[in-house]
Amino acid sequence: MKKWGFMMISMFGLVACNAPVPVEKPQPPEIVLTLPTLIESGFVRLEQNPNQFIDAQRVKKDPLNPNQVHFDVVENFEKAVYAYPEQPERYAKSLRQVYFVNCESHGLALVSATYHADFWGKGEASPTQIQHLSLAKHYMHSPHKILGQVICKGIYRN
Repeated sequence: MKKWGFMMISMFGLVACNAPVPVEKPQPPEIVLTLPTLIESGFVRLEQNPNQFIDAQRVKKDPLNPNQVHFDVVENFEKAVYAYPEQPERYAKSLRQVYFVNCESHGLALVSATYHADFWGKGEASPTQIQHLSLAKHYMHSPHKILGQVICKGIYRN
């Protein structure tokens, strides 16, 4: 019995000593981006965040539900985001977020967000996508909620 216990302890000791040490991936260098100085045609700057813009060309009513309006908000990054896992040298310069607002209930939801290789939500989209549905309680007093209400008023006025 003592031999069995001694063998088990020595075997666990050998296994623990031979276990591979986890290797951490080196962090990619931080890249500071030079933001575009001119606002691209079709984009309107949001006042709260100077790097966020609404894509006016992507504001549209939902054809299946006329009470819902979809719009995109694009954020240009000051620092690169590594969002391409299969290409470690590639990085994202912008994030395109898709929102919809219900013009009857004034509810706002963030539907999805996608990283892009170029500014203004253009270029190759990253496979790293954020797809979820965040309800209006998170956006009650946000500029996106106010923007959604303005869009609803403008669309239903016509």
